[in-house]
Order: sequence, then C-alpha cells, then structure tokens
Amino acid sequence: MKWDVFWRAFLPMLLTFGVAQLVLQVDLVMLSRLGASATVACIAIIRIALLDMMLMIAVGSVTSVLVSQARQEGNVNIVVQYALSTAAILGGVAMVVGWLCYPHLATWLVGRGEVSTFVQDAVFWYSLGAPFRVVAATAIFTLHALGEGQRVVIWKCIELLLKISLNTLLIFTLALGFKGSYIASLIVTLVTCSWSLHRLHQQMDFQLRLPEAAWLRDFLRKVGWEAQRLLSAQLFALLTLALFASSYFAPTELARLSAYTSGTALMMLLSAPLVALMRSLAFQLAGCSPQSMLSALKVLAGVGLPLVMLVSIALYFSGDYLGKVLYGQQNDRWWSPLILVLALSLPLRFFNNLQRALLQARQAFASVARMESVVTWGLDLPLIMLGLYLNNPLLTYSHVLLSELFIWWWMRRCLLPLHQECRIEVRTLQHIQ
Repeated sequence: MKWDVFWRAFLPMLLTFGVAQLVLQVDLVMLSRLGASATVACIAIIRIALLDMMLMIAVGSVTSVLVSQARQEGNVNIVVQYALSTAAILGGVAMVVGWLCYPHLATWLVGRGEVSTFVQDAVFWYSLGAPFRVVAATAIFTLHALGEGQRVVIWKCIELLLKISLNTLLIFTLALGFKGSYIASLIVTLVTCSWSLHRLHQQMDFQLRLPEAAWLRDFLRKVGWEAQRLLSAQLFALLTLALFASSYFAPTELARLSAYTSGTALMMLLSAPLVALMRSLAFQLAGCSPQSMLSALKVLAGVGLPLVMLVSIALYFSGDYLGKVLYGQQNDRWWSPLILVLALSLPLRFFNNLQRALLQARQAFASVARMESVVTWGLDLPLIMLGLYLNNPLLTYSHVLLSELFIWWWMRRCLLPLHQECRIEVRTLQHIQ
C-alpha cells in the first residue's frame, strides 16, 4: 500500500466524521439557550431516530466498498445508479416510519410535558429530511471512494457554517424556537444532497433507476447485516446506560453513573479515528488481491500499534487528571478501573479495526455482524450485570478488554481463508517465475 494513497483516503474520512460531530455540538449548544428541556429533546430525537442513523451509515458503508471494487471492474456507473436509487427508497420508508412512530416513541421515552412538546414540533421536519439524508450520506461515501474526499471535507466545513447561520436566523431572529433548528437541518440536508449529486454527475453520466432484482437482494442483505451490527451496538448502549442508572442490581450511585457516561464520551472520542480508519481502509482494499490486503495489514499494524500504545500509556497515567479536570470525576473508584481497561484495550481495538476493514473489503458484512452481536449480548452484558450486582468496578468494565480479545480471536479465524488464498497466490507467482 502506498502511504500517500492511504492518507488521501483516511484523513478526509476522519475530518468528515469530525465535522459531523461538530454540527451536532452546534445544535446542542444553540438549543441549550432555550432551556434544559430543549437540550433533552434534542438528545431524545437522536435516540429514537435509530432507523435513520443506521440506514445512513450502513447504506453508505456498503456502497463505498462496492463502488471501489466497481472502479476496478469498469462498471461504477451502474453501481452508483442502483445504490442511490435504493437509498432514496429506503429513505422514503424511514420518512413514513418517522411520521408514524417517532411521536409515540418520544412520549414513551420522555413522557408528556415540555420535552415531548418540543419533540412533537420537530418530528415532522426531521422525518421529512430522511430520504435526502440517506441519499446525501450515500453520495458522500461514494465521493470518498472515488477519491473526492478533500472536496467533501471542504463542503462539510461550508455545511457547518451554513448550519450555524440558519440556526441563528430561524431559532432566534425569526423566533421559530426548537423546530427552527430542524427546519435549518432540512435546508442544509437539501443543499448537501444537491451538491453531492452534482459532484457525482460531474464524475460520471448517471440516471437514477431501479436496480435489478438480484443486485438489490445482494445489496440489501449486506446493508441489513451492517445495519444490524450498528443497531445492536446502539441498543446495547441504551440498555447499559439504563443498568448503570438503575437500582435493580445495586443501589443507585451517582458517581457510578457519572463515571460511566463520562468514560463513554471519552471512549467515543478515542474510537473516532479508528472508525474512520476502518471505513477508509475497507473501500481502499476492496477488490485487492489477498497478498495486498495482508501486506497492508502488516504495514499499518507495524506503524500504528507503537503509536496507539503510546496513547494508551499516556491515557493510563493522565486518566485521573483528565477525569477531574475535564469530566469533574472526584470519585476514582468507578473512574480509574475504566481508564485502566480502556488503555489496555486500545491496541487491540486498533488491530481489530484493521481486521474488520479486511473483512468488509471482502464484503463479509454478515461475519462481522454475527461476531459483534454474539460478543455484545453473550459476553459484555452478563459481565456488566454481574459486576454491578457484586458492586465490583473492575469486573463491570472488564468486558471492554475481554470482548476485544474475543473479537481478535474470532476475526483471526474468519481471515484464515484469506491467508490460504495468499499462500496459493504466492506459490502460483513463484511457479510462473
């Protein structure tokens, strides 16, 4: 793998993820001026809109891998046409589901009151944007796979400035309040969708048309497995939060809940570059030979693991300080063990994301989804429940490290066919020479 090619794909993907997080932070900060209920309502919409989030990431991720492979086979136009048409249909389904279900889910989640009223006001505008969000996300992932990542990052920065301006205008100047933020989001989504489709049209001459039945079945199967993997992680996060906040297994302890929520935020921050690495590497290696894939794995592991280990060491020694200064953690009993297992797990998490990228490049989305579902519900959840019941922080958090060890072993087995294919490829080349 050429380093300049790798960085041209990885850095734009990382920055795209980063700017997307900034847009969310902008909404939270600006809506907080309307009161605590508005902030809670914003988080509530994010929690209940799981279908939208899953479709955006799953359809975009699968499309990027297929587009990258299609570039080598010379039929990228067909793949882009089929993927965008399917994204539009799935987005339409998400829109209808949002109109019908999200108000009821909001009432179930936050009850009736000011928060529920805010959500009810915004659901129409949020759901209306679903088709455009899914199409825009698919187009953005496609542009990354086509080598247009730098342009995407520039556009995302423009999108951030546009969102700030429209939020200011609609929420405060025109006094639309909470729903003004979601009208602003709809406008920004429409503009982004138009821009991304225009960029694709400049790259190739394509028209939206319904995919062939065989292609659609294969595509939806892969999207379904990736969506299941993402949905499983989201549901597990919600359940875990409920367990830490509950008094069913152990008396409710604010320090325990605070340490977990703060640690989760830190974990998401540290995981962001690893997720970007997995996404970018998956479409870069799609269609490559087994030898090229394993060579990339070896090179990236050799360069990246020492750096990640330095981060782990720094995290371990500065964890308590970060907890006190950034997150207000005064009780080390539930904070320090989390920092310990997180620091120990980072190198494994990095290597496992490299292995995930190889599996997804080979379109083994089902294998990755099955593996993570089994580990999440069969190992992580029982350890958390047992640890909370025994009031043992280290046992409670041990799943962070043990799950990565199990995933490493599982993916190593899944990649055995790739190693065998590589050996066959090497012997064949030696025989030809």
